[in-house]
Amino acid sequence: MPRTKAELLERMAAARAAIEAAIAEKGEAVLTRPGADGWSAKDHLAHLSAWQWSLIALLEGRNRPAALGVEDVTQKEESGFEEINALLHERTKDQPLDRVLAEFRQSRQDLLAVLDRLSDEDLSKPYSHYQPNDPPYNPDSVVGWIVGNTYGHEEEHLEWFAGLLRE
Repeated sequence: MPRTKAELLERMAAARAAIEAAIAEKGEAVLTRPGADGWSAKDHLAHLSAWQWSLIALLEGRNRPAALGVEDVTQKEESGFEEINALLHERTKDQPLDRVLAEFRQSRQDLLAVLDRLSDEDLSKPYSHYQPNDPPYNPDSVVGWIVGNTYGHEEEHLEWFAGLLRE
């Protein structure tokens, strides 16, 4: 885990640069071609954006499922995330590439604006400090959620990009 905001931002920038490099100069046909699981690179970008919107809601004390538009889907078990991801994919799979790319980049800009207001100490505050209306109390540091919805998540998806973007 990063110990400072500067370290966090550096890791976030590196992962985002890797994704931008992977998709650079790829045509729409390559970015929208589905893989074996039915997801295209565009779908992965939309997925990453959605979870960053959720992270912004977390840090602003807003309802995360509402930010994702999945209030009716439970997150009590691991299968809940699969269901949420499938729902998010269904909602965004037909969006045009230019819209997905714009939202992918905008979600990062909006997140950086939120992170700009946080200090190093804020990163170590518990999840429940930011989400007091989401019981039970969660003492884990919020930085884990930031990592998990930024560079940690992006690095995970880079593996899929590698296979999807071969021409």
